[in-house]
Amino acid sequence: MNSTNGKTSFRWSRFLQTEGYSLVETLVALVLLSIVLIPLTQFIAGMIFDPSRIIKITAINLAEYEMEKSIYAHDFSEGHRIVSVGGKEYEIVRKTETSNNLIYFQIIVKKRYSKRKLAWLYTIQLKN
Repeated sequence: MNSTNGKTSFRWSRFLQTEGYSLVETLVALVLLSIVLIPLTQFIAGMIFDPSRIIKITAINLAEYEMEKSIYAHDFSEGHRIVSVGGKEYEIVRKTETSNNLIYFQIIVKKRYSKRKLAWLYTIQLKN
């Protein structure tokens, strides 16, 4: 140790002082963080993988696909068809109304044997 004017250098005393977090404090912080994060991740996963949401997303995808296909082919005829996706059956209904030079075209998707609409898209096109 260096001695200056009879005083001990502060290098070793600074090194021996404990600064920062101890292992116990770190473990307590991790436990508290996990108590908050575990329920939060379960809540978010439940929202994402909720079966009713998956059904609605599937219905919207079916409606968008049907609309894109109809616009691309210029096929605005009425009708309906049954589609099976993921073990569930959906009914796709196509409705058309004409007025002057406009075509009002609707796509409605619902679960088979149900009256409730899961998805409904429409477009207005000019007649050719």
